Amino acid sequence: MRTRQRGFTLVEILLTLLVVSIIMIPFGLMMMEYVRSIGHSNIMVAAGNLAEREMAIVNSKTHLDAGSPGDPRITFFPNYAGYNYDLQRSIEQAGREPKLVKIEITAYLHGSDEQIVKLIAYRKRDLDNYGEYQADYRSERYGSDSVDIINFNEPSLTVAKYGNTIIHRYITFSIDIRHNGTTGPVDITGAYVTVTGSSCDYKGLFSVVIGGHCYYQDERARYMGTITFDRPFQMAADTTYSGSNAAMFKLEYPLTVSDPMAGGGRFEVSFKLSDSSTYKYEWHLPAHDNDLPEYIR
Repeated sequence: MRTRQRGFTLVEILLTLLVVSIIMIPFGLMMMEYVRSIGHSNIMVAAGNLAEREMAIVNSKTHLDAGSPGDPRITFFPNYAGYNYDLQRSIEQAGREPKLVKIEITAYLHGSDEQIVKLIAYRKRDLDNYGEYQADYRSERYGSDSVDIINFNEPSLTVAKYGNTIIHRYITFSIDIRHNGTTGPVDITGAYVTVTGSSCDYKGLFSVVIGGHCYYQDERARYMGTITFDRPFQMAADTTYSGSNAAMFKLEYPLTVSDPMAGGGRFEVSFKLSDSSTYKYEWHLPAHDNDLPEYIR
């Protein structure tokens, strides 16, 4: 006796497709948005890193040629450093403050006028030595060679904006370092960084740049203290690293604070070398009047 096998009806198939579509369409849209957000995040990080690099170069200069308020000196860099991004640098006197300049670094995708990242920093037009070696300064030798810090540059303040909203505030400690040895290079594998005695509670260390290259970066600035570089920094023998090649330690501080070093404090850095020895340097920073203009506080 033959049995009759019953298949799916057209209505059942259509209803099944409808249910699957109801489920899959939102899921697919969510996946598309997720992929799009990852791509946007990568663009933001890359543009931000390039803007940070240019800002570090500008802040390493002891004198800045600035335009008058409202008429800045503008420099445009297409395909900055060989990347698919354009950068615009703007330097002008900060309002009625003749000794203070405003620096803006804006990043765009190459050939586009859509702003991705803008960094704004305020610093003195001419920098002088901000700190000095203290009695508790000490160093430990790496074999027969030594690493010396020959100058501590005045800290610079940076404000990062998204549109007109301030999203981050940073202070950068820049120091000129020298490897006095003549027999070979020295590898710096990490550092210990801390600021004490300040009225500001720092969030943490954002980045370490030496010789124009980044050796440590934490976008969330979660840590202060001992850090290990992503790769060792090799100091060439009988070489000084200053200006744009100086060692720059960038720390993030709360949005509610306008000048983190207004009350003074102590900045300490210890370099970790490949043979586990260290070089410790410490400065006491004097308290000073908050000379930032009202509109950036």
